[in-house]
Amino acid sequence: MASDPSEHPFVLRERWRCQSLIARGGGKSVWRAYDEQLHRPVAIRILAPPETEPPGHRSRLEQLLTVAATLRHDNVAHLYDAFEDDLGTVLVGELVEGPSLRELHDRLAPLPPEAVTAVGMQLADGVADIHAAGVAHRDLAPENVRVTHDGRLKILGLGDARLLADGAATPALGLVEGSLYLAPEQLEGHPSDERTDVYALGLMLWELATGHRPFGDADDLLQAVERRTSEDLPALRRGWSSISKRLSRIVEKATRCDPEQRWQHASDLGAALRSHHPERPQGVLRDLASELLPAPPPPVDSLTPERLSVRPGSGGGSDRALT
Repeated sequence: MASDPSEHPFVLRERWRCQSLIARGGGKSVWRAYDEQLHRPVAIRILAPPETEPPGHRSRLEQLLTVAATLRHDNVAHLYDAFEDDLGTVLVGELVEGPSLRELHDRLAPLPPEAVTAVGMQLADGVADIHAAGVAHRDLAPENVRVTHDGRLKILGLGDARLLADGAATPALGLVEGSLYLAPEQLEGHPSDERTDVYALGLMLWELATGHRPFGDADDLLQAVERRTSEDLPALRRGWSSISKRLSRIVEKATRCDPEQRWQHASDLGAALRSHHPERPQGVLRDLASELLPAPPPPVDSLTPERLSVRPGSGGGSDRALT
């Protein structure tokens, strides 16, 4: 299996200068990089190839990333380019500066109800746009959401996404930290759909509202995962009186074990949250987390490709058409 270089800087395809490693794990690595052609900072995500490639894997990946590249929602990090390399699948996307939702949780949770609602509104809007494009994210977690300088949330990590039209079951996964945000049907190896992402979104809101995990921390991973396949999350109102009955019920419905009992679409969840707290959500998060947020970024060239093709040899040079 190919592996990416060490943590030292390197140049990819004579175009992208990978400057520093942001994160590594689970067969993936994320780099802070600079696009020498378009003169802008980017994030490079390298997905190591699977040891055994399932039939149709490459064609499904090409379809998925072509669709993902059309997403232009304010709450979804933009995907600029993608190609196959000796290292695996390389995704070139928007570099989002700012703390992750995990950092926000660790520093500030439990969050006040209006902040929990503000997070949910933005995430639901972004996820609804992903679903409208025919894609299930399948890997929503606090580490895959960042908060920008103006309080906007950006959803990252589309490398594990899947077309909603693809009815194949989720491959069996080893128990890792990310398992804490998989829906019961994912943990049991069943197909994923929009409701899978709704569950993960609701689980993140539950944690932000309470300051802890519902069925134990990572040290009790196996027990936490087993309980989540058979038990609904405890009601927020049971131990946190500051949470309104309405917000508690909204989150409870998002995190039902049975997908049929959840909000069926992220847009439904977003509408419920918006009716509970209709104010603009960015300002709430900007004010709450001002000490954690970065300074506004300098202006950069905003030119991005309107079309994306995943093929061997793409990613720079005369074979890349920008329109």
